[in-house]
Amino acid sequence: MNREWKLTDQEIAKVIAMGVDINEAQEAKKKAWLEANPQREMNYTKGEWKKEGNKIKVFGRGTIAICPSPTDDEGVFEFAANAHIIAAAPEMYEALAYLTKILKKEMFGEAMLFVQLEGADILKKAKGGK
Repeated sequence: MNREWKLTDQEIAKVIAMGVDINEAQEAKKKAWLEANPQREMNYTKGEWKKEGNKIKVFGRGTIAICPSPTDDEGVFEFAANAHIIAAAPEMYEALAYLTKILKKEMFGEAMLFVQLEGADILKKAKGGK
């Protein structure tokens, strides 16, 4: 999820105190942010991308991509690796966009912390780990 439109802990507390649905509040914040920053929205299938065999699926949307099976013995593991990295693409995009933004502001400490906390997990997913 894009960090700019993610509800903060303080905002979540306010939402709960007001009796508003957290998901609705999150969508409202996202919508407001995207209206203010239209150039930042990527046009790809939203939702968590999952690798299932040689297919990339999004819950509620079905199959969005198929990685062709290999035509030779050397490619047996390539299609699985391709599917893993494609499934991780949205998270990798969001992470790169976030790092680019904070590095432009010369927030090197925050960038290093992000890489340490989240970068390894995103790369692990791209390599097929969980």
